[in-house]
Amino acid sequence: MSQGKLEQIQHAIADLNAIRNALDRAEAKQQKGSFTPGTLHRALYLTLIAISCAVLAMEILHIFPVTAALYATHYSWTLRYMTISGMALVLILILLVFYGLTHHVARKSGESLQEYNQRNFATISSIAFLSDLLIKFVGLSVVVLSGRGDWVAALLVIYTGDYLLQGRLFLIPVQYAIPAGIFCFTIGTLQLLFWTGWIYWPFGLFILANVASLYFSYKTASGRGTQV
Repeated sequence: MSQGKLEQIQHAIADLNAIRNALDRAEAKQQKGSFTPGTLHRALYLTLIAISCAVLAMEILHIFPVTAALYATHYSWTLRYMTISGMALVLILILLVFYGLTHHVARKSGESLQEYNQRNFATISSIAFLSDLLIKFVGLSVVVLSGRGDWVAALLVIYTGDYLLQGRLFLIPVQYAIPAGIFCFTIGTLQLLFWTGWIYWPFGLFILANVASLYFSYKTASGRGTQV
């Protein structure tokens, strides 16, 4: 092979390496500035924490005493409808935030929303999960319509325990999730037995579960040495 052809091949290889390095840098920059599955998980947890803290703040500061309003549904049909509408609005808001973010990221990654969610959020985006969520909402609605708004707090605690035991929604290792779920079931049962409808327990435990999920999400990311 002549010296001229050898130099041409070396230049071509150098050009290919430069192109590959430029593409790698562009891809790394794009990934750094975009939402990853781990980032979306944490955004969801932070949203749930913010909503729960807002409800607790309204209760503590007596801006809107949720517990009293739930007890008052026993005497007012209007309050029953308003309570159910409020729960539906919060649920729809959370789902819109989640699916809006995942749709945006899926479109940027060139995947369909169904494929992206199935690959990264299989436990909280499947039809089974949405069906379970709908059944839980119907259960709460029936309780409120029956005039037993004081049971809502206990059911919310039990629902939190159910998701902990199922391994859905919360990113908590099973060795911690199982005893936490049993604890929630115990607290919820005691609330039913002693007719205690305070919302401090359900929202407090829900916040703790989301904070723990955030912690384990960051721990998993740091253990892998990259953001997930």
